[in-house]
Amino acid sequence: EPQSISVRPGAASQPDQIFACGAAPAGAGWAVRRSTDGGATWSTVDANTLANAYSVAAGADGSIYAIGRYQKAVNNTYQYGWIVRKSSNNGTTWSTVDSVANLWPAFGTSLRVDAFGRVFAVGWTMTTPETWLVRGSADGGATWTNTDIFLPTGYTSAAAMGAASDALGNVCVIGDVENGTPSVNLAPIRRLPAP
Repeated sequence: EPQSISVRPGAASQPDQIFACGAAPAGAGWAVRRSTDGGATWSTVDANTLANAYSVAAGADGSIYAIGRYQKAVNNTYQYGWIVRKSSNNGTTWSTVDSVANLWPAFGTSLRVDAFGRVFAVGWTMTTPETWLVRGSADGGATWTNTDIFLPTGYTSAAAMGAASDALGNVCVIGDVENGTPSVNLAPIRRLPAP
């Protein structure tokens, strides 16, 4: 089940590198796939049976990030949350660089690497009420902080769904805000200025 795609343009006269992510066939979990020849052939570069990948983003420095939802058995019950995984070598090896526990049924929905190499992960928490959450890392995923927690007054849930950035490093996040009345639901865009 495909979810997201990211392209790292190749050097002059070289093919693009393409990364795609989603759920592996037959419920096998997380899958990140890579093509180094502009999409002619593909290989799986990261797989995890405990999670589903929902977004992938390629940084200019050769790094790749993927975000999704995990589940694991803890004391005869399941724990859920979002994870961010990173490869610093074009998908050869991977490590988990961020996780937020207890987000079921929510998950990290999107990733963005900006012009300065900052990484932004977006989704929502399953606290009551559900709350928009954006986490950022300015050091290649080594440390993470909450950069935006949002739920406007009078609304019962907010979820960050996607992110984009410009060449200056301004980051915009779009999402969904609800209060139980469809006619007054919102689709806000929130902006984080460049550094």
